Amino acid sequence: MHSIFIEETNTTLSFPENATQLTASQLLAFCELLLQYKASTISFNEFKINAAKRILNIKRVANLQLPKNEQIAENMQAIANLLDDFFIINEPKSKNQLQMNFYMQLLPHVTISGKKYYGPANALTNTVYGEYLKLIHHFTQYSNTGNPQELDSMIATIYRPKKSFYTWYKNRTDFDGDIRRTYNEHHTAKYVKNIQKLPLATKYAIYLYVASSQHFIANSTNLQLGANGSIDISVLFKSTDTGTTANNIGMVGTLFSLAETNVFGTVKQVEKENTYDVLVFLAKQTHAYNQLKSKTNATN
Repeated sequence: MHSIFIEETNTTLSFPENATQLTASQLLAFCELLLQYKASTISFNEFKINAAKRILNIKRVANLQLPKNEQIAENMQAIANLLDDFFIINEPKSKNQLQMNFYMQLLPHVTISGKKYYGPANALTNTVYGEYLKLIHHFTQYSNTGNPQELDSMIATIYRPKKSFYTWYKNRTDFDGDIRRTYNEHHTAKYVKNIQKLPLATKYAIYLYVASSQHFIANSTNLQLGANGSIDISVLFKSTDTGTTANNIGMVGTLFSLAETNVFGTVKQVEKENTYDVLVFLAKQTHAYNQLKSKTNATN
């Protein structure tokens, strides 16, 4: 966190260095203003000034246009410029691109008409593979078309009500640690009816979370496996733009390929396996294949 010392009041304020340090309320304010910037209703600098005020919870500020407040204006601008680190700064005529650092789960649940819907953990770590495949499908469709129905379906895929009898369920020895109801693609349309009522800024915050989580996964060259070391799973996504497309391993096809190996069982059983467990297995298979291919080429 950046520390900002206010001499007049002898106080020190904290300002996030990147998206991982935002609070939930700061994230929503950030996204609300970001949408205005993307729609060209405010300039990038106006976005930064207003976002900095919202992040610091500044309710009132002196008239920055008056000469006597020149120093205040300079201080406010200096603080606002800290938000440059959230972006890849482009040429003046192009929109600046966000750094994909929004993979921390800052919205663990959303409330709609008094009903709570719970989201997954940081970087989608507690999703199952079938859920992940559907999520990436809707994410890709929304990214390519801007169809709001795809955005709602994307969110409804991962935000679900609490498990029935959760208090009892969490005490079971086979509890998976996930408060959400078990993923069932046939229930997504039912959840969409409420999810579509979410404010656009909240939907966009969740979109950034998904985009950043996929970016994290697709660029994990050193994914830690605890006592088993680490592995590069980015090999599964090498030839793609992870921001908008699926990957070149044929996402849905992997369900059937894995089922054929019988490592995780049938297609339905593969769908229920943890996303990272499946990706790690696929990465190991890919590395083994590439090593064999290199040895074969070397002997020819």
